[in-house]
Amino acid sequence: MRLLASVCLGLTLLPSLLPAQSPGRSMRLLPLGDMPPYRQEIRDGVAYELEPPAGSIPPRELVMGGGKEASDLVPLSLGRVTANLKVPSGGGPFALRKKGGDDKSEPWISINRPAEGDFLVLLWRDPEKKTWEAPRALVLEDGAEAAPAGSVRVVNVSPVTIAIVFEGVKIALPAGKTWQRP
Repeated sequence: MRLLASVCLGLTLLPSLLPAQSPGRSMRLLPLGDMPPYRQEIRDGVAYELEPPAGSIPPRELVMGGGKEASDLVPLSLGRVTANLKVPSGGGPFALRKKGGDDKSEPWISINRPAEGDFLVLLWRDPEKKTWEAPRALVLEDGAEAAPAGSVRVVNVSPVTIAIVFEGVKIALPAGKTWQRP
């Protein structure tokens, strides 16, 4: 059920709400999912928030590519799209590593970027492993051309086909597919 809520969050009206208009080519990241329950510990009468269990949230910061500059650091937060991130031209794999990693460390995830245009990367944890140590990604075109103002785009990031009723019409949306209408 929570995954279905993530799918609803994946209603990417985001290009019209947060335009990806910037000079050069850009990428945005959107980690999907629910925050783990709030936990606290009382010490000497003072409440201290406890860190979430390992793997229950994505890394708070990622490093793009080789991570040689501070501008390569990308803050991540569940349910919040990142700012536009400059990416090199051309297609192919693009590595994102946990903070502290360099170009020789194992990528947290490798994204297969499209050959041209801006793009949005939806991120979620593997539904079977239930950890952000095994992330999944779906790359979508981004910008006003991909989802013009006044349109709705639904993305199914669940592992199964979902049913949508839109303006009285029933639609079956297979896993990993998108559906868009004005």
